[in-house]
Amino acid sequence: MASDQTTKILLVDDQPANLAVLEAILADLGQALVAVTSGEAALREVLANDFAVVLLDVRMPTMNGFELAELIREHPRTHSLPIIFLTAGDADEFPLERAYALGAVDYLTKPFNPVVLRAKVAVFIDLYRKNAELTRIEEERHRAQLRSRDARLRLILDNIRDYAFIGTGVDRVVTEWEGGAAAITGWKADAVRGRSADLLFTAEDRAAGVPDQESRRALEQGRAEDRRWHVRRDGARFFADGVMVPLRDEAGTHVGFAKIIRDATREQMAAERLARSEQQLGESRDRFSLLLASSGEGIFGLDQEGRCTFLNPAGAALLGYEAHAPEGRPIHELIHDGAHDGHGPAACPIAAAARAGTVLRVDDDVFRRRDGSALPVAYSVYPMVIQGRTAGAVLTFTDITARRQAEAERERLLRELQAASERMRDIFHRAPAIMCVMSGADHVIDMANQRYLDLVGGRPLAGQSVRAALPELDGQGFIDVLDRVYRSGEAVEGHNVRLLLQRPQAGVEEHFLDFVCMALRAPDGAVAGVLLHGVDVTERTRANLLAIGQRGALELAVTDAPLGDVLDVLARTAEDYSGGAALHPSSWPDRAPICATRRRRRWRPRSSTPSMRFPPVPWPGRPAARHGAASRSPAPTSPRTRCGSISASWRARTASPRRARCRSWRRPAPYWARSRCITGKGACPPRRKKPRSRCWRTPRPS
Repeated sequence: MASDQTTKILLVDDQPANLAVLEAILADLGQALVAVTSGEAALREVLANDFAVVLLDVRMPTMNGFELAELIREHPRTHSLPIIFLTAGDADEFPLERAYALGAVDYLTKPFNPVVLRAKVAVFIDLYRKNAELTRIEEERHRAQLRSRDARLRLILDNIRDYAFIGTGVDRVVTEWEGGAAAITGWKADAVRGRSADLLFTAEDRAAGVPDQESRRALEQGRAEDRRWHVRRDGARFFADGVMVPLRDEAGTHVGFAKIIRDATREQMAAERLARSEQQLGESRDRFSLLLASSGEGIFGLDQEGRCTFLNPAGAALLGYEAHAPEGRPIHELIHDGAHDGHGPAACPIAAAARAGTVLRVDDDVFRRRDGSALPVAYSVYPMVIQGRTAGAVLTFTDITARRQAEAERERLLRELQAASERMRDIFHRAPAIMCVMSGADHVIDMANQRYLDLVGGRPLAGQSVRAALPELDGQGFIDVLDRVYRSGEAVEGHNVRLLLQRPQAGVEEHFLDFVCMALRAPDGAVAGVLLHGVDVTERTRANLLAIGQRGALELAVTDAPLGDVLDVLARTAEDYSGGAALHPSSWPDRAPICATRRRRRWRPRSSTPSMRFPPVPWPGRPAARHGAASRSPAPTSPRTRCGSISASWRARTASPRRARCRSWRRPAPYWARSRCITGKGACPPRRKKPRSRCWRTPRPS
């Protein structure tokens, strides 16, 4: 408020005498009088001091009174300053309109009336004082309001812990540390006052000059947002969300900064997690889109009403549609034709499954392409459930044209295989040879043809082992052959093999077989069974034996041998060759002899396939040896000529008395064991230069 001593009156006149007159007239008012002689000096005074009224001379050399009044009215500080114009001219010629337009309150002409001048000035002095008093009262009321507001704000700040209120000077040195500043930053007010507020910034931000940038932006824009990571006293980081504003005094001078921040760490962490989730969701969406685009199956997305919402490129290519053309259309309209499929839109099973939220799988159906052609498919419908409610369905379908073709080809091959199997089975059962399939180590009979069944007398064999179905073979070596083939996996051949078989009506019968036993292998290469393939050569063997005996007797007869010798040769021949080959493994030699009746034997290597041509062995029921011998091996062959005829010396020796002393004698060699004479007179060339050895029991000529 301006007191009596500080109330000032500005006197402006270019004549010092006029100024002295004014000072003399106004001296009785007791106010401070400021006298200037130019408009420039007056303008400086009104900008620097407050005046109650200005007495302004209109006519001045450099700047007249009207120009000065116009400048005073333009400045906000002196816009309402009272001005009384002083003029020395005629009052009638004074430009009142211009004067009042410039804000003049009155004008006076020279010479002045002192009483009138003092009265008018006193009015403005009183008005100035009253305005000053009102201003003082308003300021006090305003200060009281500010104090009350400050008290409320401090109360609020003392109870709010989520926000920190930080006041700093121009150099950002902390002066105020209120609210939740201590709780948020970990710094106590006493510990942080006088220190720079930059200590809250991270080392990276301080190095990048972020505090300076923030304060400069606050000065330029009036505020600067502060959303970044800060550092607590213990080094832990927290995310601050706040704002910095500049502080100015009543004169508008910058006196500092105010910063309000809150701890938004949780929100930032949640936002970062949300951002990561959205990124992952976007990546998943991209991968899902790529998966749908890369899938070889057609995929429809359907809403709850059965309308198409999505079709992947593979499905569009299979059905002949463009990428987004089917969207919004009913699925039945896209893939079904009621006239051919037998159901309308209301009965479409796919739309019904989408509405009901059920699973539907069909392995063989037909969709219609855009051009009307048929597309064989297998499809599945799965519901899409969101928060327990059905939101649509996913239809996946696959082109099964190749599968149908493969199935047709497989059925054709199966029919051919069945036909071939029937033919092979028919051939197996109708084959003139003996055939039998056995499996396992026990040789369980799986299948046997009619020839085999006839051989064993029609006994039931299927599902039984050879040992159980044909017990008479035990001890004859046949089962040992089967075991050998099953263990080694190598085939075994048998020629003229003698077997005794039990027939239901005829008892035990003698049979001769030529056979081969081969291993049957599983897909993994292991031996799974044995196949027997053979021929019953019983009749042929018996005919051969008869022919052999007859030929031997004939040869003796043509040489004038005694009848007893002929009969003995017939009997011995039948006895030696009726037994066939043995199957006992102990009698299997590595080499088979060509002739078993000579002392010096010639050996022949056996073939890679084991042969069953073995030297004859005694069989059960064979008659005892003559001349009292309990048993004997085959007698050596009598000496022959190189053409195969019996020599005269043999006849002489057989007729001599020494024959009676020989306990055993030898029959002539079989016809295949000697060379044949082409002329019949013994004139054929010899096969060997060295003569054959004589029988060890044949007497030598004297």
